[in-house]
Amino acid sequence: MKLLQLQLLKTVVGNGLNVSRAAEQHFVVQSAVSRQITLLEEELGVPLFERRGKKLVAATPLARFIVS
Repeated sequence: MKLLQLQLLKTVVGNGLNVSRAAEQHFVVQSAVSRQITLLEEELGVPLFERRGKKLVAATPLARFIVS
């Protein structure tokens, strides 16, 4: 788990699940944010977002707890 991953998670949640906006704020591309979130989920062994296809539709209770 990297500090950057947690910062990205907080930024994504804080931007209403808008990964592109979070990427702009961290001066990285959208795919980098998505990849880091996926790596964090794999390390934790649980999803941090509910998804509909590739679209993030809600943060899980764990994600909300982490960013609070």
